[in-house]
Amino acid sequence: MYGKFIRRTLITAAALLVVFALTIIVIDPFFHYHAPLKGLKPVINDERYQNPGIAERFEYDSVLIGSSMTQNFRVSEFNETFDCDTVKLTYSAVRTGSYKEMFDRAFEGRQIKNVFMGLDIDPLIDTFGNYYFPLPEYLYDDNIFNDVNYVLNKAVMFDNTYHYMKDNLLGTVPDIDDAYMWEGSFSKESALQSVGWDINYRGEPTPYPYYLENARLNLGKNILPAIEAHPETTFYVFLPPYSLLWWNMRLNYGDLDSILDVVEYAEGELLKYDNVKLFNFQGVEEVVTDLNLYKDYNHYGPEINSRMIGWMKEGEYQLSAETYKEKLAQFKDFVETFDYQTWVAE
Repeated sequence: MYGKFIRRTLITAAALLVVFALTIIVIDPFFHYHAPLKGLKPVINDERYQNPGIAERFEYDSVLIGSSMTQNFRVSEFNETFDCDTVKLTYSAVRTGSYKEMFDRAFEGRQIKNVFMGLDIDPLIDTFGNYYFPLPEYLYDDNIFNDVNYVLNKAVMFDNTYHYMKDNLLGTVPDIDDAYMWEGSFSKESALQSVGWDINYRGEPTPYPYYLENARLNLGKNILPAIEAHPETTFYVFLPPYSLLWWNMRLNYGDLDSILDVVEYAEGELLKYDNVKLFNFQGVEEVVTDLNLYKDYNHYGPEINSRMIGWMKEGEYQLSAETYKEKLAQFKDFVETFDYQTWVAE
């Protein structure tokens, strides 16, 4: 009698686990196994968990990738401006390993027309192989056995799967154009409140040679191979317009020259490729000096994202092999001579 009870209990438990796993596999809120089922709209709200599936399973011909500096882009604006079908594969605090992960998936079995890529300083100078936020490896590798972390995951079932179905049944699925977008209070007051250093202090210039070494690895191993392997794809690469407060921080820390060495190196390498259109928006003075456009020392609002799309289409602020060093020297002079006191004296 006792043995029969144990067997029934085990069989029941196993059956429940199978039903649990099959439910997640069928609904698949992270698109790990398939694209959204017919009649269901994708609920996109978790980039680290959903981007691999989106890159592999969705249909598109262009890619948007970058950090939080790119999250306030609307893919519909890229589509209308460049006559394409864009998917957003952005990451907060992106590191170059995520670029490679997305490139590997995006170029697998499809023709990519455009890559719109925001290139930040931090992922270039960070230690090669580092991730600011750890990735759930079971969604990024080809090991089916560790998928147990997905298909038998209580949070996936009662949070992601539940809300996926609830939003579809109630017709409250967020517009895919709003995926990963964030809001904030954009004002000079908000920007200045984010400053944790003396805005009037200029530190002693201190070299950071490992910045450049890290950049060589991050660019050379995770970004340039995709550009070189796909000459048919146009890569619109842009340095986002941090406010000048961010550059004031570099003066304060004494690593401005080391940062600019990295920028010069990266620009020089990217400009070697005919399929790269390179833009540096960090020198757009009417933007980077207007703190009312920022929520902190580097994050700007959707208005700036929209303007960048227009600039890329029209070729404004585009760099060439003949001009990039001169423009960088002009920008360095601008950073070093700007009167930062005007912001706090008003």
